[in-house]
Amino acid sequence: MFRKEFKSKGLYDARVGYIGGDTTSPSYRSVCSGRTGHAEALQVTYDPTKITYRQLLEFFYKMHDPTTANRQGPDAGTQYRSGIFWHDKGQEEIARDVTKKVNEKWWKGKGFDAGIGMYGMGDECFVDDKMSEL
Repeated sequence: MFRKEFKSKGLYDARVGYIGGDTTSPSYRSVCSGRTGHAEALQVTYDPTKITYRQLLEFFYKMHDPTTANRQGPDAGTQYRSGIFWHDKGQEEIARDVTKKVNEKWWKGKGFDAGIGMYGMGDECFVDDKMSEL
């Protein structure tokens, strides 16, 4: 979805992988078992002069339902938990601001999942090149 929406608007790459778990080099199968602690993730590389971090987060919330804990559509499990990872304090502030506004305006009354994770980049994102080809 990110590639389709932002390809001509400054998105260089969008790769899927896993983050926030306890194992090194997790596989799709191990993450789906629910025993690794990892969440499925999307790592984007973009040109901040053409698209902003704020715009990417707003799009994320349009495509992602934060009102359900550990679930996205029919997919359920801790690997589907909501989370936003940032690289610096500026991105953290933007992520918290966008999340607050989304909670108040877009998902008002739907029980926004207060457990949405906000994380710094201390965790390594393990990119799964097999999944990125899909």
